Amino acid sequence: MCGPLKSWDSKTLLLDYLRQNTPNVIVGCAVEAPRGYYSCSVGDVDLPLHVGVIVNQAKAPSILPLPKVQRAILGYDQSFAVIDCRSASLQQVTQLDGVFFQFLRAEERQQILALHELGVVAISEEGKELWRYTTNDILEDWMIVDNNLILTVMDSSSPVSLMLASGASTPDSSP
Repeated sequence: MCGPLKSWDSKTLLLDYLRQNTPNVIVGCAVEAPRGYYSCSVGDVDLPLHVGVIVNQAKAPSILPLPKVQRAILGYDQSFAVIDCRSASLQQVTQLDGVFFQFLRAEERQQILALHELGVVAISEEGKELWRYTTNDILEDWMIVDNNLILTVMDSSSPVSLMLASGASTPDSSP
């Protein structure tokens, strides 16, 4: 379960909401120039985990619930965070090389791809980093085709094709 993302007008309003709704976890507390305040609920319908997010980018965060492993992965700013819904705890925060764009699921591999401005990080459903690929320019488009991730990079004449299993370039892929 994942409730809708709610926007708050201030940090005070977000924190007041979280104080009144437990259990809760907050991500992004150390943001130096906050521009957005969000919350949503994940996990058990009877006792949801309330997640607060403070961001410094104008883009709203993205949350990917993983009910099988009772976790949620949150993409925001230049990071993603892994939240354990059972223990109501922030497990880890991983820095990205660019601004977070979106998550893609590779269901058959039980893998999540965190796409960002300058590449991709593949992670397991538990949040373990499996591989990382950094582009030489801004990522413009992406898709999964036949167990490969196809990336379109700005000012590149041909797409980059990466094997989902390892992140290695396929033989017909440009560097």
